[in-house]
Amino acid sequence: MRLRFCAVLFLWATVLGLAAVLRGNRFLPEDTWLICWNDSGSVPRGIYLRVPIGMLAEGDYVVFLPNELSKRFSVARGWSKPEELWLKQIGALPGGIYSVHCVSLQFFANGRYVGQAALRDSEDRPMPELRGEYTVPEGEFLPVGSNPRSFDGRYTGTVPLTHIRAKVIPLLTGF
Repeated sequence: MRLRFCAVLFLWATVLGLAAVLRGNRFLPEDTWLICWNDSGSVPRGIYLRVPIGMLAEGDYVVFLPNELSKRFSVARGWSKPEELWLKQIGALPGGIYSVHCVSLQFFANGRYVGQAALRDSEDRPMPELRGEYTVPEGEFLPVGSNPRSFDGRYTGTVPLTHIRAKVIPLLTGF
């Protein structure tokens, strides 16, 4: 019985995910979708299932509205569209510490190495620079990607928790 349920859930998620891909959308209209397709390189590509937000923890995947400065920068570089939501993991929550080393540009979240910050993007354009150690303010979170070239908190800093639109879990990734 459990195997049948999992097979039906998998098939249903695959069909909905593929429908979203064919429509050219990563996300269906806000508050109506259960499945999202991620085709960015920041976190594993694939299908994610929306789950109740409940308590948030480091490592959770969240769909959120980027802050205005990050959105403008990303749109200007052609990395996203103005109305697009972003999918990243939570690297740190309020009170957490994150840093970008001044010389080596190593990026850490709560003492965990996340990756390197880069001074220039893949097309040799300058990247925003954050250097030093920061504390995540109350009511905010630090978004991080699993890809070393992710445009995330190493460049953007924190984002208000109120910008989170959904919590998701990987359902079928690795495409």
